[in-house]
Amino acid sequence: QRSLERIRALHEVNTAITSTLDVQGILNILLEKLERFVPLVSASTVRLLKPGSGALSSLACRGVDRQEWMLRQERGPITGRARQVVDSGAPVAIRNIETAPLAESPSFFRKHGLVSYLGVPLIAHNEIVGVLGLYTRQEHEFNRAEIDFVNTLAGQGAVAIHNAQLFEQINGQARELERASKVKDDFLSVMSHELRSPLNITVGYVGMMKDGLLGAITPEQRDALEKVLNHSADQLRMIEEILATTDLEARSIFVDRQRVDAAEILSQLQSDFDMIHDKDEPKLIWEYPEEPVPIVTDSRKLRQIVQNLVGNALKFTDRGKIAVSAKTISRSPKRISVSDEKTGEQTGPSQWLEIKVSDTGLGIPPDKLEVVFEKFHQVDASATRSHGGLGLGLYIAKQFTELLGGKIAVESEPGRGSTFTVILPVGS
Repeated sequence: QRSLERIRALHEVNTAITSTLDVQGILNILLEKLERFVPLVSASTVRLLKPGSGALSSLACRGVDRQEWMLRQERGPITGRARQVVDSGAPVAIRNIETAPLAESPSFFRKHGLVSYLGVPLIAHNEIVGVLGLYTRQEHEFNRAEIDFVNTLAGQGAVAIHNAQLFEQINGQARELERASKVKDDFLSVMSHELRSPLNITVGYVGMMKDGLLGAITPEQRDALEKVLNHSADQLRMIEEILATTDLEARSIFVDRQRVDAAEILSQLQSDFDMIHDKDEPKLIWEYPEEPVPIVTDSRKLRQIVQNLVGNALKFTDRGKIAVSAKTISRSPKRISVSDEKTGEQTGPSQWLEIKVSDTGLGIPPDKLEVVFEKFHQVDASATRSHGGLGLGLYIAKQFTELLGGKIAVESEPGRGSTFTVILPVGS
């Protein structure tokens, strides 16, 4: 009958202490249950080992004044009975505290009438995490059955304490990582803004000089200013990419859906690229409807998607052509279809906007197609690569496409060029 009661007690204690991941809560529950199932105990304490310091920290007690108990505990190296328990890794039973060789603070125990002591190590995963101390007010010789029962309870408590400490440690690390990530994001955001402001002013004045608004210039000076403007535009684009990536990483970006004209957005982009791309090779070809193409989407993100894809094509295409096309389709293409995971049937909107950016450039090796949309990825990542950039353009294009409810895919053949296809729901 007693064995059955102890099994039930162990189950109840285990259920109680594993119901929380708060160390203090576990200790309070453990001492409360011990008082109930070991009625001869008049007071109990728990001291946990501080990792790497060799000291015990007093965290919980019952049957004695907590403040007085905390004040009398030394914060230095472990001594006395606790030292004996930690060194032996086994329970230590003392019939009379006052007459024992390792007597500590006899006046404290005499004041509270505590006579006998049982110290049990709290062991989890073969490591001692603390010491459980039990005291009686009547002289008592702890027998083997009592020691084994308390030792088993202590083992359950030690595992729960260890798990709670791990949980606190992981939470602390997560908070540190979150703080570090926020510092990084804040730094990137501030630096990007601080870099962008003077660069915009520089671009404005250089543009005025190039257009002759500040006086006549020679053809050589015009060419030099053109190069300054082109490189400044590249710099501004990289800053914009850093800002966009920072917002994406911080998940602080939002979608501002409005009814817009996709044809007008493409027309504006065509004008912008015609101004900065004045070379005969590669030839930029735009093909989109002359009539309005209404779509419910975020115009700034749609613009950024196309701008990044065309900019990427220009970077890797020296000869031939770059073709930008847009049209509405009734169903998404099979290779980038939006389908139901169970049935495989296409789902979602019936009308899509399909945008293609094709080039006759270097192309992408087959083994790079899966990672081309990853952050900071460069097809040529060597230090001597001839193409600049941060490797964020395609990453942002993919993230923005998915934010708008669409899909993006790429087909490529090394030496023959690439085709990026974006489909976006037209919406209503």
